[in-house]
Amino acid sequence: MINKLFINLCILLLCTSCNSISYSQIFPMVKTAVFGVDDILVNDEFIKNKEYSFAKVKIGKSGIAIMTLSEINDGIYTWISSSGEKLNTFNGKVISISGSLFDMKIYNHLNFSLDYNHTTYLDSQMLLYSPKASIGHSSASKFIAMNEDDLMYYEESVTTKGFKWKFTNRYWVDPETRRVMRTIQQVHPKQDQLDISFYYK
Repeated sequence: MINKLFINLCILLLCTSCNSISYSQIFPMVKTAVFGVDDILVNDEFIKNKEYSFAKVKIGKSGIAIMTLSEINDGIYTWISSSGEKLNTFNGKVISISGSLFDMKIYNHLNFSLDYNHTTYLDSQMLLYSPKASIGHSSASKFIAMNEDDLMYYEESVTTKGFKWKFTNRYWVDPETRRVMRTIQQVHPKQDQLDISFYYK
């Protein structure tokens, strides 16, 4: 943590010596590097003021956004941010991102499901755009337990072929509606994990 802070401070000082950043910008940048961006409080009033379903998307400590549900087509939910980024989900799994620094797309996603009784498997291709790469993507999803909020908790163990990248995605599902209420996913090797909370109207 201290080493990372030191490196960030050195970079900032180098930038200031080149007159590309003002002194008044240093403190907010250091604050973001150490503590992360400010959270968005989603309370009853916030939800009431939203006309459509939306998602709160946190990218590690570096970013946070509210994305509005714009359409549902063949089970694919399309969420759009105010600055134009687009995120598509299928059964709660992020299957594509566009308009960001780390765009990606998963093909053959239709077999993905969160089944209460069985472990489900997915073999697909993942396309990364930065850097451009196509990699094999295999996963196994299984029900773990009910949590304290009476949500069904699932884990998806993911491995890639020809690319050393393993991770676990997490899903919390409403047992009545079968909708994913929250998920924590890794979607790109160069990006922090996404923590997404869904609010349906």
